[in-house]
Amino acid sequence: MKGVSSKRKLQLLLLLLIISSVLCLLIIIKRKKHEKLTDYHFFKDDNRFFWDKRYVDSNEEETKVEEIVAGKYIPPRRVVHIDMKGAPPRLSYLISLFPILSKAGATDLLLEYEDMFPFWGPLANISARNAYTIQDIAGLLHAAKENNMTVIPLVQTFGHMEWVLKLERFKHLREEPHYPGSVCPSREGTMDLLRLVLTQVMEVHAGSSHLHIGCDEVFQLGSCSQCVQRINKVNTQPGSAYYNTRMLFLDHVKAVASFVNRKGKTPIMWDDMLRNMPRSEIKDSSLGNIVELMVWSYVDNIDTYIDYSTWRTYSELFRGVWAASAFKGATGERQHIPDILSHVRNQISWLQVMERESQHEVDPVKFKGLALTGWSRYDHFAVLCELLPASLPSLVVNLMVASLGGLQFPVSRRIHTLLGCDNIKMLISIEELRRNPYQWDLTRCSWSGVRLFTLVANYNLHRTEVDRLHSGVVERSAWMSTWNVRHSFSSPWRVKEIMKTSLYLPQAVRELDTQARRVLPHFLVVRWFTHRAPRLFLASQQRRSL
Repeated sequence: MKGVSSKRKLQLLLLLLIISSVLCLLIIIKRKKHEKLTDYHFFKDDNRFFWDKRYVDSNEEETKVEEIVAGKYIPPRRVVHIDMKGAPPRLSYLISLFPILSKAGATDLLLEYEDMFPFWGPLANISARNAYTIQDIAGLLHAAKENNMTVIPLVQTFGHMEWVLKLERFKHLREEPHYPGSVCPSREGTMDLLRLVLTQVMEVHAGSSHLHIGCDEVFQLGSCSQCVQRINKVNTQPGSAYYNTRMLFLDHVKAVASFVNRKGKTPIMWDDMLRNMPRSEIKDSSLGNIVELMVWSYVDNIDTYIDYSTWRTYSELFRGVWAASAFKGATGERQHIPDILSHVRNQISWLQVMERESQHEVDPVKFKGLALTGWSRYDHFAVLCELLPASLPSLVVNLMVASLGGLQFPVSRRIHTLLGCDNIKMLISIEELRRNPYQWDLTRCSWSGVRLFTLVANYNLHRTEVDRLHSGVVERSAWMSTWNVRHSFSSPWRVKEIMKTSLYLPQAVRELDTQARRVLPHFLVVRWFTHRAPRLFLASQQRRSL
C-alpha cells in the first residue's frame, strides 16, 4: 500500500511539473510573438514595457492624460512663437498646423511679423512685397480661435529694428548712423513711428489681450549726440538723481508700454536688458507695474544665466512673468535641422526651474506660461537657419514635453502618432535622442514637412561626404593641395584615384538643386539653399578642373 501511495504521489508531481512547463511555454510564446510584432523593448530589461510600442484606442489615451501630468509642473499657458523673418510660411500651411499644435498642448501663438505685416497709409513701404494681407491675417486669427489658441502679436520697438531703420526714410531715427539695429529713444519722430506701428498692429489684433514689444538686445544705446545731451541735461539739474543709459532704456520702454497699456492691452517685454540692472533702478522706474516680463534662455541649465537674486527681483517687481525656451533657431546661426536633444533638455530645465521658483518661500514667481521660440534667423541681415516645416518634429516633441511634463513612454507614443510614424521608426525618447539627436529617420513618418526634411537630410549627407573629401584631398593629399590646383601641376593618375569616390557628386548636386526647387518657393531656394550649396558645387567644379 505504501508503495502504491508513493507511486501515485510521484505521478501527481510529474503531472504538475508538465502542466507548469506547458503554461510557462505558452507565456514565453505569447511574449515572443508580442516582441516580434513590436520590437520596441530594447534598452533596459527593467524598463522594457516603457519601450514596448503598443497601440490603444483614443478614448483610452485621453483618460490617461491626467495620470501623465499627475504630480508634475505644467506651465499654465504654452505659447508657440512663429518667426516670419526671411522665411514666412504660406498661411494655408501655417493654418494646417494648428490642429497638430492644439493637440500637442499649445494654448497661444506668438506671431512676429516684422515686415510681413500689411502696414498701410504712411507705413505702406515698410511691408515686404510678399507681405500678408489684412484678409490673410483675419483668416489666421479665425483659424487660431477655432483651434482654441489665442494670438499675441510681437512688434520690436527698440532693438532689432533693422526692418524699418534700413530704409532711407527712417535712417535718421537710428541710434548710430552706421548701424540700423536700434532706434534712438531721444530723437523727435521715434515715438511717433512706434505709436503708428503699434496702433495698426493692435487694430488688426483687436481680440488679443497681450502685445509683445520686444526690447531685447539693444546693442546701440545712449551714444548719439541727442542721447548724450539728454543725459547731461538731466544730470546738471539741481537735486536730480544720477541719470545714465540704463535709465534711458527704462524710460523708453515705459513710454512704449504705457501707450500699449492705454489701448487696453497688456505689454510683454524680453528680460535680458534688465538682468544686470540694479534692482533699485528697475523699482524706481515703476516699469513692473505696466509690463509683464518674458525671461528667455535656450541652454540646458537655466541657472547658469538667471540666478536667485534675479528671480527675486522679477517676482517682486513685475506684475507677471513668462519663461521662454526654444525649439529651433537657437543652437547655431547656420543650423539647418534642430538638435532636438538640446531643445528637450532646455524644456526640462525650464520645467524644473519654473516648478522650483513658483514654490519658493520668498517671493514665489507667478509664472503666466512658457513660450517656445522658433527663430528663422538671428537678425534681419543674417542668413536663414532652420526652416519651420523641417522643424515641425522638434516643435511637436518640445511642445508635448512642456505640456505633459516630460518625455515618458505615453508622451513618446503621442508624438509618434501626431507625426504619423510607422512601426519601424523608433519612439522618440531621451535614450533615442542621445543616439540620434537630429532624428534623421523621421523620413519614415508622414508629417507635414517631411519632403523638406528629406531634402535637408540629403543635403546633410552630401555635405558630410564633401567635408570628408575636402579634408582628405586638400589637407592630406600631396597631389591636390591648393598649390597643385593653383598651378595645375599634379599627377593625373593620382588625381583620378583620389577622386574616384566623388564621381557621383556632380549629378548629386544637380539632383539636390532640382529637389530644392521642387520643394521650396523660389525665394527660399535663393535665401536658404544657394548659400549652403556652394561648397558642394565647388568640390564638383574642382574635380572637373583637375
